[in-house]
Amino acid sequence: MFAKILGILDIIAALMFIFAKLGIFKLMVVILALYLIVKALAFISDIASFIDLTSGVYLLLILLGVSPILSLLFFLWLLQNGLISLFA
Repeated sequence: MFAKILGILDIIAALMFIFAKLGIFKLMVVILALYLIVKALAFISDIASFIDLTSGVYLLLILLGVSPILSLLFFLWLLQNGLISLFA
């Protein structure tokens, strides 16, 4: 059950990359970026957590004006991660 909740949150976090690029729902983007960072730090033992940490930091950087050139990569990572957690 816990993995399914994390999966849903990962899918929502993936959508935040679209919202951040469009400049909408900024507070929600920040909250989900912090979720990714905290989740990554809680499960830091594997490479997937490092990618989650990087995506959370990058999501915050997009709000600060960094080019969203890697957004599609992180979007796909979080989307597949969420779908696997949700349906596994």
